[in-house]
Amino acid sequence: MPIPISRIGELVYVTMKALAKRGGDASARDLFADVAPELSLTEEELAPVSNGEPRWTNLIRWYSVDAVKTGYLTKENGHWRLTETGLAAVDLPQDQYFAKIREGYRAWDRNRKLKATSAAESEGTVAEEIPGDADLTTTATYQDATERAAQEIVQHIESLGPYEFQELVGEVMTAMGYHVRSIAPPGPDGGVDLVVYPDPLGTKNPRLIIQVKHRADKVTVKEMRELSGLLRANDDMGIFVSRGGFTPDAVREANMASKRIELMPLDRLLRLAVENYSKMPEKGRRLLPLTPVFFLTPPE
Repeated sequence: MPIPISRIGELVYVTMKALAKRGGDASARDLFADVAPELSLTEEELAPVSNGEPRWTNLIRWYSVDAVKTGYLTKENGHWRLTETGLAAVDLPQDQYFAKIREGYRAWDRNRKLKATSAAESEGTVAEEIPGDADLTTTATYQDATERAAQEIVQHIESLGPYEFQELVGEVMTAMGYHVRSIAPPGPDGGVDLVVYPDPLGTKNPRLIIQVKHRADKVTVKEMRELSGLLRANDDMGIFVSRGGFTPDAVREANMASKRIELMPLDRLLRLAVENYSKMPEKGRRLLPLTPVFFLTPPE
């Protein structure tokens, strides 16, 4: 028996509420572990599909795409993260929330079709169809595999020493075309871990002052203010790299600082590393050994 669309809406909504309780940032696997006891799952929902995963988690993965297209959710390197509008939206009643993400997906789909076909061909509504197991499996397998891979990469980075992590940041900047003038040696660094320029001679602006934190704890507002105080030249720009992320107060401090400060949590660093991996120096490849793997593109 097909699972009713209203029940799917409940599965998705409870998962997004759990994500908000975690501060808006968590892996899908952690979220599923959180919500499973709350859902009174049926035999049909618990039944595995061909990828071995239960149908209910595959359905959530499938319909989470609606939240992404609506602008409520982002997915990167195995993490789901609610946007500011996504955090606010989970306060809506369940039926309104699900209706909004379904309409957000329809609007995205109509716009996509308008770019490929005439407007006349693109008009109409999207039927409320429950995806078949084949589509569920393709989508869920892809998302699950990327999350597992990201988890392994994160575990590898956690195993690096603080100075190795700092060196990895420098290697990523080099792969992006920047020139690393200096990397602070192990020990007290006065708050400056890397000094980076756009050109080899350091004659072009901005000079990038980079602070790197390898710990699991989030960067505090005090530490953000300390970095801001190090940006002394008019064109200095700060970059804060943090494996553990940033407290909300630290994010606000960075946004309100008189000098520009870019925040680089671990998932952003990994995305830049992957995007520029073909230009990564050999030292960087040794610090972060990656192998590309291809998957069948999941349906949208």
